[in-house]
Amino acid sequence: MIRKRLNSLLFSIDTYPLTIVEAPAGYGKTTAVKDYLSGRRNDVVWLSFQRMHGLSEIWSRFAEEMGKRDPLIGAKLAELGPPSDPPRREKAFSILNGLELKRPLVVVFDNYELAGGTGLAELLLCLGEEEINNLHLAVLTRDTSEFDLAFSVARERCYVISRAQLKFTADEVRDYCMLAQIRITDDAVDQLIAYADGWISLLYVMLAGMERGIPIGMTPTLDELIDQTLFQVHNENIRRYLLQLSVMDSFTARQADFVTDRQDSNELLRVLRKKNAFIQYDGQERLYRIHPVLLDFLRARQNFSSEEERALYGRLGEWLLRENDLRPAYSCLARAGKTERILSHMNRTLPIRNLYTDFDGADEVFESGSQELPTEYPVAYLRYLFFSMVSGKKSVVADLPRRLDRLEFVYRRKKGIGEAERDRVLAEILCVRKFTAFNRLEAMHAYNDEILRLLNGRQSSIMLQVNEFTFGLPHYLYLYFRDAGSLKSLAELSQYNFHPAFADGCGTGSDSLALAELACETGDFRTAVSESRKAVYKAETKAQLSIMICARFCGARANFALGQLQTARELLRTLREEAEQQSNPIYLSMARLCEGYLCAPLEMPIPQWLKDGHLSSLSLYFGGMGFDRLVYGKALLAQAEYLKLEALSDSFDASFAVFQNRLGFLHGAILKAAAKSHLSGAEAAVPELIRALDMAKPDGIVLPFAECARHLLPVFRALPKKAREDAFERRVQEICASYLEAVRPLLSEDRSLTAREIEVLQCLDRGLTRNEIADRLFISPGTVKTHLRAIYQKLDADGKVSALRAARQSGLL
Repeated sequence: MIRKRLNSLLFSIDTYPLTIVEAPAGYGKTTAVKDYLSGRRNDVVWLSFQRMHGLSEIWSRFAEEMGKRDPLIGAKLAELGPPSDPPRREKAFSILNGLELKRPLVVVFDNYELAGGTGLAELLLCLGEEEINNLHLAVLTRDTSEFDLAFSVARERCYVISRAQLKFTADEVRDYCMLAQIRITDDAVDQLIAYADGWISLLYVMLAGMERGIPIGMTPTLDELIDQTLFQVHNENIRRYLLQLSVMDSFTARQADFVTDRQDSNELLRVLRKKNAFIQYDGQERLYRIHPVLLDFLRARQNFSSEEERALYGRLGEWLLRENDLRPAYSCLARAGKTERILSHMNRTLPIRNLYTDFDGADEVFESGSQELPTEYPVAYLRYLFFSMVSGKKSVVADLPRRLDRLEFVYRRKKGIGEAERDRVLAEILCVRKFTAFNRLEAMHAYNDEILRLLNGRQSSIMLQVNEFTFGLPHYLYLYFRDAGSLKSLAELSQYNFHPAFADGCGTGSDSLALAELACETGDFRTAVSESRKAVYKAETKAQLSIMICARFCGARANFALGQLQTARELLRTLREEAEQQSNPIYLSMARLCEGYLCAPLEMPIPQWLKDGHLSSLSLYFGGMGFDRLVYGKALLAQAEYLKLEALSDSFDASFAVFQNRLGFLHGAILKAAAKSHLSGAEAAVPELIRALDMAKPDGIVLPFAECARHLLPVFRALPKKAREDAFERRVQEICASYLEAVRPLLSEDRSLTAREIEVLQCLDRGLTRNEIADRLFISPGTVKTHLRAIYQKLDADGKVSALRAARQSGLL
């Protein structure tokens, strides 16, 4: 039925960038919005979290739908991946601001409450603030607790329709009864309204109850009504079938047959759909779904015997295995108690992503089972240990050497297995053991020869090509440089890295990368450029993006030092674009750190997330080993936040101390010297500069000083005469002066806004749309768009929200 009153409220979908419809299950919000949109001429995209799992899948669908309107923008959004952190949100806005929609497009996010914890709420609110022309968002949800609505509602960028507004009125109940050909008195309508309080699902089952002779109010709760009108009306066979189906969120008829161990699902589901409006079928997806109200009821009454529950979840797990949906498959099998099925499947030598060991019930499978299971399924067990180690699971990390010792002890003496099988297991043990020496390159390399011998030309099942070789750091040698005077020997050792030989190419190019980084840090910039190119060429052959990012970052730093500014910027652009093409958030975080590192000291626009210190939004292993703090320190220095930089320097050093990253300590001392110079004068900063020089001298490291040359040159001039005459310190000072001259064109770039751009910016701040700005300033909407593009570029903003924030921080507003 058409509800005119509600349709007038839903007109907000056409007039607001974002509309949120909030009500519990059964209030008819999905039906109301579908009815409203079916009568409009809008282009509609319907995305339901009920049918999709997680932000990645729904973002993929969103990108696909945008691609139908603009293929280039759709491709860029797909390459970007789900914008789950501020850097990627900014990029998503930048892409979407280029979207040209010829007619209004409504994107509906249904069952949003199932997206909890994904960070989508903030993205949707910010997207509403951006006011992409002709793009309207509608969110249907049971819960708005994740949405901070006050600002957007106050600025009329968001409209909220509540459950109180969705309730059926007396007139609507009468209309509904007339449509359903149900005769009902006015008194009965009043009673229905009083008992149901306008809740459509309760009205439905109460009316169904009336048809069966159940007086209004005789069964006061919804559960009792559902029981009598939607459940007990079926025979025992169908009731049992409904309870079995409730282990799934959605399903095909074939899947239902398999999981319930029947052959009559097609017929039963046809009967249920005909008799029960709470059994729904999506013809486009070819999936059945039980309405949430009925599903909650059924799950609360799953009175399965332990044997039946294990059988149901066991068959569901097997179905998901066939679909190659491994993580939920393992979770179902764990619930079914099929530990050995999981282990045997995961024990195969085929490449199975190690992250698939992180399923519900994994710890119980691997920690609470028989003591013999790890030795019977060693590859599965080692996958679990390896993922637990890299994800920082303390209970496993603390006990890892003992576990590996025990497994190795058993396999060296195990009878009844061939030599090839024994050697494979021993090799995989060494692959995991190798990473117990994390951050100690020489110790890690000591395992390689034995691993190669044992595998005898085979590939590891645990060390996969897709693994992030640098653990998410954009500087390879930074990982391992711990001891004074060891930088050159680390680079030389990296020339004999045989890890790629047994890890399907993981780490290819790290030999040239190490030489490039050594040359870059020590001032041999032309060699750094040459070796970084070699590293990229090698890494490309095995899709080693982490190596490619590190190499381009190194090449960009070297080219800045040589004055090749355009080349350096092109390298930065390339590494960012390559990272955005992946769905791996680690790579995007690496790219953002590279940009932040170089933008800050060169007075290029600093990304907003870095200005705000949103380091927690980055996806990093081991907290980035302090590299993120290093970059943040550079940003504070560039923003003249000298007191804050000095205050945080001890916490920065604490981050570097976790893995004794010597380059981190060196940068920390340099930043502290620069901050002290501005706060207390050059002479007060001399002790910190001398400390930094003493750290750098054994390895001849010069570039970190040059990259802070503007702040350090006055301190160099204040050094004692003896220090100024030292050959190494003279060389550092000369390279600082040369670097400053090389990048001087960047420091003098004019990024000021024109008078017209400031007018456009002021209109934007008042909340005017593009068309309203055009009317106010007597220019065309196309000209407004041109001005906005220039404003965003000069302020290094990806959209309206970040541009206004940057303008306020710069004093332009």
